[in-house]
Amino acid sequence: MKISWRRWSAVTLGSFLLHHHAWAALNIPNVPLQLVSSVDPNVMLLLDDSGSMQFEIMPEEEIRQQTYYLYPRNDNTYGGAVYANRIPSFAVNANNPYGAIVRSPAFNTNYYDPSITYKPWVRHDGSSWPNANPACAPNNPARNDAGCRNLTQQLTESATWVSCRMSNPATNTTSCSTASSLTYWPAVYYRYNGGDKWSHTSYTAVEIRPTTPSYTGDGRERRTDCVNGVCTYQQEIQNFANWYSYYRSRIFATRAGTGRVFAAQGPNLRVGFATINAPARNVDGVNYSHTQIQGVRPFTGDDRRNFFDLLYGWNIPAAATPLRRALDAVGQYYSRTDSRGPWSTTPGVTGGTDISCRRAYTILMTDGYWNQGEADTAAARADNDSANGPTHTGPGGRSFTYTARSPFRDGRANTLADVAMYYWKNDLRPDLTNNVPTDAKNPAFWQHMVTMTISLGLSGAQVSPEAAFRAIQTGETINWPDPKTSDNSGGAAYPERLDDLLHAAVNARGLFVNAQNPDELERAFREALTEISNRNASGTGLAANARRITGNTLVYQSRFDSSNWSGDLVAYKVTASGVQTLPQWKASQQLPAPSQRKIFTRNSAGTGIPFLWGSLLPTERTVVGSEDILNYIRGDRSKEVANGGTLRNRGDHPLADFIHSEPVYHAAKDVVYVGGNGGMLHAFDGSTGQELFAYVPRAFWPALRDLTNPNYSHRYYVDGHLRLTTYNEIKDKTMLIAAAGRGARGFFALDVSNPRGFNASHVAWEALDPSDNDMGHVLGPFAVARLKNGTAVIITGNGYNSPNGKAVLFIIDAQTGATLRKIDTGVGGDNGMGPPSPVDEDGDGVVDYVYAGDLKGNLWKFDLRSNLPTAWGNAIAGNQPLFTARDPSNQPQPITAAPAWAVAPAYTGAGLQGRRMVFVATGSYFRSEDRSDTQTQSIYGLIDANSNIPNRAALLARGAPNETLVDGKPVRYFNDSSYSDYFNSSGALVKQGWVIDFTTKPGERFILQPELENSVRMVLKASSLIPKEDPCEPALSGYVNYLDPFGGGRLTFGFVDFNRSRNFDDDKINLGGGQSAYIGGYQTIEAALGSNPVFATGGQQEPGSGAISSGSDLAPPTISRIARCEQLDVGVQANGPNLLVRSYNCRSAWREVLNQ
Repeated sequence: MKISWRRWSAVTLGSFLLHHHAWAALNIPNVPLQLVSSVDPNVMLLLDDSGSMQFEIMPEEEIRQQTYYLYPRNDNTYGGAVYANRIPSFAVNANNPYGAIVRSPAFNTNYYDPSITYKPWVRHDGSSWPNANPACAPNNPARNDAGCRNLTQQLTESATWVSCRMSNPATNTTSCSTASSLTYWPAVYYRYNGGDKWSHTSYTAVEIRPTTPSYTGDGRERRTDCVNGVCTYQQEIQNFANWYSYYRSRIFATRAGTGRVFAAQGPNLRVGFATINAPARNVDGVNYSHTQIQGVRPFTGDDRRNFFDLLYGWNIPAAATPLRRALDAVGQYYSRTDSRGPWSTTPGVTGGTDISCRRAYTILMTDGYWNQGEADTAAARADNDSANGPTHTGPGGRSFTYTARSPFRDGRANTLADVAMYYWKNDLRPDLTNNVPTDAKNPAFWQHMVTMTISLGLSGAQVSPEAAFRAIQTGETINWPDPKTSDNSGGAAYPERLDDLLHAAVNARGLFVNAQNPDELERAFREALTEISNRNASGTGLAANARRITGNTLVYQSRFDSSNWSGDLVAYKVTASGVQTLPQWKASQQLPAPSQRKIFTRNSAGTGIPFLWGSLLPTERTVVGSEDILNYIRGDRSKEVANGGTLRNRGDHPLADFIHSEPVYHAAKDVVYVGGNGGMLHAFDGSTGQELFAYVPRAFWPALRDLTNPNYSHRYYVDGHLRLTTYNEIKDKTMLIAAAGRGARGFFALDVSNPRGFNASHVAWEALDPSDNDMGHVLGPFAVARLKNGTAVIITGNGYNSPNGKAVLFIIDAQTGATLRKIDTGVGGDNGMGPPSPVDEDGDGVVDYVYAGDLKGNLWKFDLRSNLPTAWGNAIAGNQPLFTARDPSNQPQPITAAPAWAVAPAYTGAGLQGRRMVFVATGSYFRSEDRSDTQTQSIYGLIDANSNIPNRAALLARGAPNETLVDGKPVRYFNDSSYSDYFNSSGALVKQGWVIDFTTKPGERFILQPELENSVRMVLKASSLIPKEDPCEPALSGYVNYLDPFGGGRLTFGFVDFNRSRNFDDDKINLGGGQSAYIGGYQTIEAALGSNPVFATGGQQEPGSGAISSGSDLAPPTISRIARCEQLDVGVQANGPNLLVRSYNCRSAWREVLNQ
């Protein structure tokens, strides 16, 4: 996670350059998706189009004698007024070191840097503008009338050439310019060798000429267009030409970074465009005298294209920097009440509905200190941060009144910070319900504007951004300098206005980044949009969840609370009459003192060590950050803000949130394991709740400091699936294998044979964020099994956001972490392989085949029967999938749940009996865009004949489920089916399976593995997830569906005791005409948080899930039991008697309660 106040530094760990950006293609939010609002936020880009954006020198203090350009300029380059054609001379000598200074990236941070690969601008669809032609490099690639420059030969041009020595420019008033022609080589940069900046002998000129065949040094080893740091002339001149055309000036570099960042965004934004000097314009039916150009629009189609056209094509006049007036204009835009305004579902079009919970952001980017143009709105010019605000009331009796205090108050009116505060503390839409989601950084639940500010090339700030944002929590005194509002002139003489830019972001609970070069500017925009995405993924009504497993006498629930990102593991005692109301223990209350906790990690040599400052080498300490950070992770609270320190406050205990990582109970040792987002995996005593030990993966060391930041934005650490090995898999030890999930790419493992005696020597292996570019984030379950050669292996899909973006099956040695085999399907394009389903075909205890699906809808079958890993591969000829799932519109349906399989029994008839069928349920719910996706998803039953099934036409279409109400509650039933439907009149098999499309509930999808239950006949159970239709209510629901797995239709016997009569045969739906159908599904929240309602026994356990509202406590689970195992048990907040199912699995264990 980046810190919102960060000014980028060259020593930042993991720093990126323009050519090193490998941004994830799939947008996986850093908070649980059920907390992500489905209401797309408004984002107004407010771009500086002042004259200084034409400048080709940065920072401002390097500009001498009004030399704003580095090459003789074309009058049409920026589409508006330009400045005098005064150019630093290329003739560098003892009397003119200035020409070298401004053409050296050491001092002009916008000049050509040979260590950077300069890529053309990016279009709306992610494609690239063409490389610049070095022999005719466009002066402005967006304007055909701007001409071009030949960079491959000597040029002779006329201009006012500035050529003099100005080591003391403050006292040098002598003119040193000559209007003349000059012959020069245009493709040149100066290497600064150290020493006197104003001595020409401190520089070496590097001219890029065809007579020089190769170029090395100066950081070229970081280039992606060259080989091992050696660049050919063609590569070097192409790179220089791209810099010239796409990065040469401040506005060009801004367009490059902004365009690349916005092109990477999905459709889950509504984006508008404004500039600080825009002329009068009618925007969506309202006349604006300045600033506003395009109102917010969904970031798709023509609206997306129009945004990029404006970004790249807007004219840049030689004008002032009226930031206060511009920000006020955007605030007024956000105050609109008409149906074409920014709160409407159809901005720009009459007739839409205003959405009250929509967030509104403005990203203000500037390269200058503000001048001229105060706010048009009189109230916005007042000293808004020094005056208390109105009292706002919201749902649930909430209220908030802004109280003037530090770091907001400054005692001055008419500042940029006052404008930002005005549009934050006041309700912009008093006619709408106050239900804008809040988060840890922003308590405002009324309609308001959050201002984020980004500066480029500015310096002179007196206030630390870190201290200013920290003071929001601590209240420490911030003394804001006077931005001299009585003076409307600007320039570097007013550095206090950079503090005012920071102050505006603080007042509006936004973000501030002071970028010093184009690379930092791009990262600043990326940070701003990431921050918006993260905030849109938090603060809804749902604030905690529960995942639970059962031991022999206790039920365990893991929890999280999004209000402070704390977590806990809670145990309830099970008795003959049910579960006790009060917890048996809470892990948060049993933690040892920080110094007594047994926490381990892995050092740079690959050896397990105690997670103690004294155990780290100096280089390792640098990675962790400081001893205070390490002690904070161990649980020390002495340096938290509440105790006079500077580190983030936690709740009433130091345990962080437990999300996604489902607890695992080891019955033989009475230990519960769970991964947490405090940077570690925990082991708790199953009887007492005391922490036995914890493990911090080394891969997370650089990110631990994020947890201590008072402005922490949630991220994941250990949230992947956990798996204990069994005796059949590894005979001499018990391994705990963990996928890092969203926290990192890969796995780690611990030897937990003796958990109460665990020490550093039991750290087995760690393979996280590997160099293998096929490994992604493994979010679902993986399998552990033995293969024919006797090796215990991890069988896993490669997950998502791998650098290569393909779907790959990994087979990993469970004891060493070494990859034994990768089976690459070759199908890429933001793809990834989901959880596997192994098949032991002959019952010998080893895996023969594996089924797994990918995001492109492909169901793959892999053959692992050989003793040789090199022989493992795709089981279907031609490297084809067994089947590709496509919806009725022929669009691929993602498969993110493991398939299930079964062999057709005798009652299905001779033609079907003995055939293996594979059951696949489609859908996705881990990407940001999944929250609002309404694609039709399906369940498939496929006959595996070891050949490709060409399309859905080869399947029986069983029709959508039918829905009705029973006792006022939603239920569904499936259509009738017959096994004979597979065959023609001659008895030949003519259909290769069945499909059911779930079209009755928009957005219904399946993210859990279907399950098979033994009953009167076999039952296929599939739990679905349905996002709630009210966009301001993010709660989820779903259906538990029961159907005949082999026919794809309704059950012919009662399976659910829906009326709680203890009689399964009377739960029927009257269809009329003497016809009836057994209930085949009912609505529930059980699958809403992505955990299947299954059960545990004898040390083999799997969790369920439930949800609570913010501020409340979880109810204990409830349990019931009846004969023949026809029961369900562990649940949360059951509102009535437990539903029973007619299951004959009889695994002598508790079963899940289905809440109504």
